[in-house]
Amino acid sequence: TPSPVALQLSDIDFTAENLSEDLRKPAQVSFSLRWNRTGAVSGRGTASLRPLAAALSVDLQDADLAPLSPYRPDWLAAVIAGGSASARGDLTVRQNPDGRFTALFAGDASLDGLSALDPSGQPEVLEWESLDLKGLRAQARPGLLEVKEAALLEPWLRLLVSPDGRWSFGSLLKVPKPTAHKAKRLKGAGLPPPPFPVKVGLATVRRGTVAFTDRSQSPPFNGRLTELECRIAGFSSEPGSRSQIDVSGVLGGSAPLRIAGSLDPVGPDLYADLRGSLDGFDATRLSPYTARHLGYPVQKGRLSMDATYRLEGGKLTGDNHVHLDRFAWGEKTGSPQATERPVLMATSLLAVRKGAIDFHVPVTGTLADPQFHLKSAVGQAFKGFFTKVATAPFALLGATFGRGTQELSYAEFERVTADRTPGGGEKIAALARALAERPALSLEITGRASDEDGEGLKRALLRERALLEKQGSLRAAGASPVPLSRMALEPGEYASLLERLYRKSFPASSDAQPSPADMEKALLGTVRITDDDLRELAQDRAEAARDLLARGGADPKQVFLVAPKLADRGRKEGLPAGRVDFALR
Repeated sequence: TPSPVALQLSDIDFTAENLSEDLRKPAQVSFSLRWNRTGAVSGRGTASLRPLAAALSVDLQDADLAPLSPYRPDWLAAVIAGGSASARGDLTVRQNPDGRFTALFAGDASLDGLSALDPSGQPEVLEWESLDLKGLRAQARPGLLEVKEAALLEPWLRLLVSPDGRWSFGSLLKVPKPTAHKAKRLKGAGLPPPPFPVKVGLATVRRGTVAFTDRSQSPPFNGRLTELECRIAGFSSEPGSRSQIDVSGVLGGSAPLRIAGSLDPVGPDLYADLRGSLDGFDATRLSPYTARHLGYPVQKGRLSMDATYRLEGGKLTGDNHVHLDRFAWGEKTGSPQATERPVLMATSLLAVRKGAIDFHVPVTGTLADPQFHLKSAVGQAFKGFFTKVATAPFALLGATFGRGTQELSYAEFERVTADRTPGGGEKIAALARALAERPALSLEITGRASDEDGEGLKRALLRERALLEKQGSLRAAGASPVPLSRMALEPGEYASLLERLYRKSFPASSDAQPSPADMEKALLGTVRITDDDLRELAQDRAEAARDLLARGGADPKQVFLVAPKLADRGRKEGLPAGRVDFALR
């Protein structure tokens, strides 16, 4: 062994009865001994010399395991620092013609008070109060391991990430790196199958604790999962066998955690159908990560999450439903690793009143892709979601209110009429609801107009001149003054007003009475539309949209008007010229 073994066996007693010159005839044997002063081993049964064989009832009590650490199997790197083993059952051993031995133990066993160290000398990384194995059948040549019921009580596991990113628990198990050819062949497969059949009818964990420290972050992240309860039913190494699992615990001292479903982690085709939930985790504990990667610590908030994942036939589909309650960021950290995305704007877009944030992040992938890794797939899905929120915010609002991807980014106006209100009232109403639910969000409105509005604007200005003519007539007749905005043209009144305007504009015309259409055409020819007129139209459109938003419930303090633009000077491809553009801030 790599290190010496110090094991003291004392008080050895051995008795043999019914010995015979016929070496094939079994003799009655019994034995007992002390194991390192604290343990005891005893047995009784039969044994023969040709072939070498024994059938014994054995009883092992409190055998110290620490001295046997150098004999640990090759796949276990952990150093056994403490613990004791007990077993009671039947042991049969027989030498085969090839000189090798077949052995079978059937009974119950337990490992109590186990303590395991990281081989690098770190403190204990794995402990438990007891591991009871009921209905155990363990066989060598051929190998077999069956357990009717395995019960692990009060396990304690430390997961530590060092400043250089190395996992402490990762060094406890020796997992050889596969060659490139083998890695490609195993892509999409589960864990490597054990070298012999393994069956566990029921495995339970009670009152477990997992402590996690990530020292690669500054300040370090510390987390703890307590009250861990686990139930795994029907585990088998046979291909296609699916175990039912149910795991629960409390994360961070107050947030219930639950994972349940079915799983086949062994064999050529990995299968999983799992559902998980987390309720009310203190989000401020995530500040070491958010401060570094997002540029802001979490000032307050609670995280809840429901997740579903299904992996079958090498294809992964999943959904993460995330809910943050009363969430708020702290002061900017200036971290050089922080994303350049507008984190605060994205949060404002997601947050509704009282800081509640609710969103879904789907995850898909295929294990046949050599670049696929579950951790990176989930990370990329969340990164892609927040990138979309920051770069295409109206896509999120459109999905929330059932609109098209970019529909909410503008509102179209009809050709200019006396009523200059925009079309798409449902669209503006949806924006108003979005702003009302997100008080931290602000909206900028840019009115647009173009030469295409010229003809309609001329008619609107001509109608305005007709109203002014009517207003002057009423004033001359001594009527009470009426604001132009409240005046209307009665049926047939427009034609008479056109005639009066025509006579004033064309006093030298012939005595022949032109038609109303000809008079309107002639008068429209006198109207000149300038860029200032178009800008005023664009401004009117922006103000009309603002008023509709206010009537829809948006706080006027959330809405800002931007200087109007002529659409031909910065026109968006495929969008109408007569419109207002919206921008979220």
